Amino acid sequence: MIHTTVEALGGAQAVPSELIPARELHQHLINQVATSGGGNVVLADTAGKPAAIVMSIQRYEKLVDELNTLRRNNSDNT
Repeated sequence: MIHTTVEALGGAQAVPSELIPARELHQHLINQVATSGGGNVVLADTAGKPAAIVMSIQRYEKLVDELNTLRRNNSDNT
C-alpha cells in the first residue's frame, strides 16, 4: 500500500494542496540531493520557515567526523 505524504505525516495538518505519493517524494528528494552539487536541500513548512534538511550521506558523515574532531579537541583542552 502506498501512503500519501498526508497519511505518512499522520493527518491533514498544514498539508500542501498537492499530494505526492511517498515513493515519489522519496525519489524526488534523492534527485534533489544528487543534483545539488553536494549541498543540502532545505524543506520549508507552510510559513516558509526551514523545517528540515536533506543531505547526502557523504555530507552527513563529513559533518559527524567534524563534530567528533571538535569534541576530541575540546576534551583535550579541559
